[in-house]
Amino acid sequence: MLARRVALLAAVSFLPACGGGGGPAPVIVVSGVIQDLDGNPAPGITVSVAEQSTVSDANGRFSLPNVSPPYVLTAVSVGAGEAVIYEGLTRSDPTIQWQQSLSSFDRRGEILGTIDGGVPIGALTNVMIALGAPGALAFPGTFPTATTYALPVTWNGPQTIIGSVHALQVTTAVLGGLPTAFPGYAVRTDVPISDGVNTPGVDLPLTPPSVGSIGGTYSLPAGYSFLGKFLALGFGDGALIDLGGDYGQELDFSYTLPLNIDATAMVFVFAEDAGPDGVIVGRRETGIAVGATGLVLALPQGASSIGPTDGTTSVDGQTEFSWNAFPGGVFTVDFLTGHGGPNFHVVTQATRTTIPQIPSLPLPAGNGYTWSVGAAAPFASVDEAASPQGSNPNTLLISFTPIRSFITR
Repeated sequence: MLARRVALLAAVSFLPACGGGGGPAPVIVVSGVIQDLDGNPAPGITVSVAEQSTVSDANGRFSLPNVSPPYVLTAVSVGAGEAVIYEGLTRSDPTIQWQQSLSSFDRRGEILGTIDGGVPIGALTNVMIALGAPGALAFPGTFPTATTYALPVTWNGPQTIIGSVHALQVTTAVLGGLPTAFPGYAVRTDVPISDGVNTPGVDLPLTPPSVGSIGGTYSLPAGYSFLGKFLALGFGDGALIDLGGDYGQELDFSYTLPLNIDATAMVFVFAEDAGPDGVIVGRRETGIAVGATGLVLALPQGASSIGPTDGTTSVDGQTEFSWNAFPGGVFTVDFLTGHGGPNFHVVTQATRTTIPQIPSLPLPAGNGYTWSVGAAAPFASVDEAASPQGSNPNTLLISFTPIRSFITR
């Protein structure tokens, strides 16, 4: 759930623009795209703004003329029983995050090769393999147990893509723990990967890399304790290698890392409020240069739920849901039922909302629902969060409320 909510979006309320001399507010053409959780286009989604509606095409794209900003955009799939609502948009080119995976990868290949060098593989020493290729998904965390490896790859698009294969040998003090040494590293660039084809001969001769570290301290809000601290490497070509985790409560840290392999450190840390709210917060810090010291990674105070209380009955479209602020944050409020929908996802920068009233997806009577609020910062507005380029800051702060239940009227 945490991995899928690190990309939370939201909206902000704006004062309407006024033309000089009291004329009508200017209108825009809204031409955007809907993408699913895997970044693939979401076709066949009905998109509405005010009284206008259209359907996203095979590429997930849609266009609506004569829109007066700020506007509320509603994306609906009656067949899937899902709706996503963005409040307060002003940009003409929003990227809308559909809250399901709709598209599967239609290309599949496999990379084969040998691994030489390094030290013998054992319980605490593994070789981790990662692929750097835009739009492709390999199966990370492959741990070869011999001198050969096979790396399955899936993607959409052209029949052949080009990528880079990284292999990093990692030794840890405990299983799944943080690294203590890196006996070997290798990379093969410009590797062609074709649909339905095994690509052999991508051999990886390991040589010991230089070793450095990063260090600093964490800061927690009062009453919070760590759930976990995780370390990874991000490469310039997009490859990602998870290095392990630490579940202790120590605030000071020093992490051993390989040096001079075109990679920067990534730290993911999560904590939970020990009080009755039980809010989970997190921080993702990317782009940390190996050798950095004196880092101060502070976790935020979470945005807790206010009301209605857990188990509330007779909830309808007039019932107000509210939560505390998350400075610089935007919110996604999920209203979910296990009865085949409809499910609603409200994206807002406000701290209160109601269940959307959508004629094609009426709220059923007597249904059990759950609701929760996720927040992400820093986002100045919905327009920043819905950027076509994607808003992916080096420092990302997140918050999740516990799940509460209610029954509809």
